[in-house]
Amino acid sequence: MMGPRPRPVVGWRRHRRLARPAGVVLAGCLAVTGCSDMVDPPRGFTFSLEVTAPDSTPLGDPLVVRAEVFDHAGRPVYGPPITWSFWSPDPDHPPFRADTTIRAPELDLTAIGVGRGRITAVLSGAHMENAPWAEVDVWSVAQGVRVAADSTREIVLLQGQDSVIRAAVLGSDGAPVPGGGPVQWSMSDYWNSVDRWPQGYDAIRILGSRPGTATLVGRSELCHGACADTVQIRVIQIAAAVTATPISLHALSQRARLEAMATDTRGNRIYGPAVEWSLADPADSLIVRIRGDSVEARANGSARLVARLDDVADTTEARVWQQPWRLLYDGLSVRTLTVGATDTVHLAVTDGRGYRVLRPYQATAAANTSPVVGLTVVGDTVLLRADAPGETGVVMRVEGAATSLTVRVNPALDSLFVRLSRDTLNYVGARTTAETWGVVGVDSLQVSPEYSSSDEAVATVDQYGGIRATGAGATWIRAEAGGRVDSTALTVRQVAAVVDLHPATPTVSLGGAFPLSVTVRDSSGAVIPGASFAVRSLDPGVLAPGQDGLVTAVARGQGTIEVRSGDVLAYAYAQVVPPVTDAAVSSGHFCFLTDGGGVYCAGRNDFGQLGDGSRIDHAIPVRAGQAHTFASVVAGTSFTCGITTAGETYCWGRGADGSLGTGGTGDSSVPVRVAGDPGFVQLSASDGHACGLTADGSAYCWGRNHYGQAGVGHTNPVLTPTPVAGGHAFRQIATGWTATVCALTEDGQPYCWGQLDPAPTSAPMAITAPGPLRAIAAGGCAVDQAGALLCRDGFAMETMEDGRIYRSIIDSGANFHCLLGADDLPYCFGSNYAGQLGTGDQVDRPLPTPVSGGEPARFLVSGSLSTCVGTTGGGLACWGRNNAQVLPFGSVPGPVVYP
Repeated sequence: MMGPRPRPVVGWRRHRRLARPAGVVLAGCLAVTGCSDMVDPPRGFTFSLEVTAPDSTPLGDPLVVRAEVFDHAGRPVYGPPITWSFWSPDPDHPPFRADTTIRAPELDLTAIGVGRGRITAVLSGAHMENAPWAEVDVWSVAQGVRVAADSTREIVLLQGQDSVIRAAVLGSDGAPVPGGGPVQWSMSDYWNSVDRWPQGYDAIRILGSRPGTATLVGRSELCHGACADTVQIRVIQIAAAVTATPISLHALSQRARLEAMATDTRGNRIYGPAVEWSLADPADSLIVRIRGDSVEARANGSARLVARLDDVADTTEARVWQQPWRLLYDGLSVRTLTVGATDTVHLAVTDGRGYRVLRPYQATAAANTSPVVGLTVVGDTVLLRADAPGETGVVMRVEGAATSLTVRVNPALDSLFVRLSRDTLNYVGARTTAETWGVVGVDSLQVSPEYSSSDEAVATVDQYGGIRATGAGATWIRAEAGGRVDSTALTVRQVAAVVDLHPATPTVSLGGAFPLSVTVRDSSGAVIPGASFAVRSLDPGVLAPGQDGLVTAVARGQGTIEVRSGDVLAYAYAQVVPPVTDAAVSSGHFCFLTDGGGVYCAGRNDFGQLGDGSRIDHAIPVRAGQAHTFASVVAGTSFTCGITTAGETYCWGRGADGSLGTGGTGDSSVPVRVAGDPGFVQLSASDGHACGLTADGSAYCWGRNHYGQAGVGHTNPVLTPTPVAGGHAFRQIATGWTATVCALTEDGQPYCWGQLDPAPTSAPMAITAPGPLRAIAAGGCAVDQAGALLCRDGFAMETMEDGRIYRSIIDSGANFHCLLGADDLPYCFGSNYAGQLGTGDQVDRPLPTPVSGGEPARFLVSGSLSTCVGTTGGGLACWGRNNAQVLPFGSVPGPVVYP
């Protein structure tokens, strides 16, 4: 509803028009206003006329309109007669009434109707075309507008039905004001439910165009008070008829949409309300099943469906009639008989969806050649009778579906003989042929037998006598025809042609061992189960093969292992390197450091992260930066860094975001020295960033910095090693796979920065701990002076009560932690969906759990989803997942020793 309109301000307007020139006779007046005496104005003069009236007046109040005549000099002229007239938009409801006899130059009026009226004055006898006029608004002191005289708040229409609605302007007493003024109409939801047309001064015609509701608003612009009223228009449809569409289904489990059209009492289609479907007879549920607005075929037959909307319903038929699509039969496609023998073929018909046709059907059968075989069809069964020697095709049909088989008829034989073109085959896939003939009396006859193999794991035979070797061994090839049977032996041997060795080019640490896998294949590539072979070392001073299949490295250098199977030789070439002293694990590659400073890397190499000068992936480790000897190595995502024995820091691989620390973002497949190398003694690398410590404990970071993990006070990429803010002296620093960095000061105080809860920070933040810490991992866990495990919760360290004592060796992956116990055994906890805990399963662990089959370790390093430890034998034991799928990884839940 609208609020009260402000009361119009009553003002006065003057309207001047030139009258006719002097000398013109003015005559006539409007009877409604009365006339004054007619006086000719003096000749030679012109006159002008002004009308003065208020801008507006309240309904029922009197008002005075004045007219003044002026000569050409602007002096008032008294006496010329004036004629008055009114104009109103609605002639049936004039806004004014003349209450007194008109006297020039004033007109007394009373406002009798709300609206706007025009009052015109002319010199008597003058033309009205240019006469001066004044417009006056008559406004009501009414307190409201009422739509629908009977105060109805809701009008219900059928779709397509129309109605005229009137509105009344109400006075202060609540009664309609006579001639209360024009009403402005508006309607919500106009386009959806109701159409409208103005119908005169205070009425509107509405038409229910579609089901729904709308709000009709009537408003008076000249009213003061609650000057608007509403009425709800609801358009409905009353269902009068429902017409359901028949359904035809041609396959079991086929579905069809149920369709029905409903119309109302005026013949309009009903949209929106869903038609409810049901079965006329519940027993028809064996034939069809109704699923919402669809029907599904269950068996052949006819069912009656009922479509209902409100109290109106219609029935229709749902007919399930499976169309034969494919004809099948049991048994072989070639039937071999002896004259006078019989056989039976059982048919099965399926529809287009592969379901067996359930309705009764009648098959037909015909032979291509007579009189080889006689045919009798009974329902879905075809009876074969061998009448004469020969071969014929038999075609069987069921409506549009057909199939065929071959029938061979042999005469009754006195004896039968079978032989092979070759009775020994030397590899899987080798072929030979069976030849068979029969004897009747003294005559030798060509026959068509049924063939079979006594052991199809050794050889198979087809219906035409073609034989194929499937494995080593012996079998009998059997032929049956004319009532006789004969067999012959076949031997299949697999002769060694290829010997595969894995690994073919292993790298093994001195004192370590690797298992040598030997696979012997024949000339077809098929594996020879249980094939014998002999293994020997051509360099016994370097490699020593054992009876358990392990080859032990006894000296540094290059060694060759020879494997012989029959006349076939194969060789494995092993490189024996010094024992592994350190390792680095990433998400797609890993590296290890050997005694003597050699770095070897394997895995993905798309950015040169293996450091061998190429961008070719390697499953076997290759030497990185052969011109350098290293004291330590770390690996981040697609890049690697190391400190040489001379104290220089080099990085290689992907340079995006400055991860190589060279001042640029380019990649490098060989080691390049970091810019402004301050002389690091400790490095740590992770997901696109790296950090290092100098001898005096100064911390520097570089690379990716979107969470502030470089610790330099901002979040822009850092292209060269840059001092960490705060000026702290640290003795250990650790980067994490969640963009977090943590470090320990000389007195064991922990600080962390980067992606921290509750918000990232780009400068070191002190972490509260119960006491000094010995070691910390970027994942937020640490070991204190007593060997207890603590983990960070926000900005405080809390002790994990697991009762174990740990060494100061701890590292973190993306969502897990691993550390070495006082017993030198590895323990892990956290997420385990990739087997990264090494527990032999994929079950998460909230507390440290021993690694499955774990042995004492010398060091421990974790990558994104994997961990490696240094074995006491100088090798690596690794577990988890490495995205490059290279040894020693490949999604393994338990440790795998890498030599």
